[in-house]
Amino acid sequence: MMDLDSQIADAHRQAEETEAQARLIEARIIKIPGADRMLPSRRYGAPVDAAAIGRNLSLRGLIGRKDPALAAFLGIPYGPSAAEEQARLDREASIQRMKQKTIDLAIQNQDARRHLERSQLAGLNPLTGRRWN
Repeated sequence: MMDLDSQIADAHRQAEETEAQARLIEARIIKIPGADRMLPSRRYGAPVDAAAIGRNLSLRGLIGRKDPALAAFLGIPYGPSAAEEQARLDREASIQRMKQKTIDLAIQNQDARRHLERSQLAGLNPLTGRRWN
């Protein structure tokens, strides 16, 4: 049978390990902008209460958006919906289309400017193609 001193030492060691893990989790949550004010309180040696975090919708949303791996570790039910993901993909595709359109228009403008310069150097009206004389 274990003596009382070894039981106390084991309980203390477990509390220290739990506290160290809880502090690491809290430090990761605090890195998320705005989440530090919403962190639920806990007593020393107690693990982070994932249920309390899950009940706070704002904190749950912040963790889910900014650190999905931590959300999965804590078992927080959050994930972007299919509609949000589709909207994000649509925005990215729209941005790419706009960039390509901008490049195409820049090339078109450059060609028009060259045509105008060449016409003027040749003594031609760029609109009609006839000589200025």
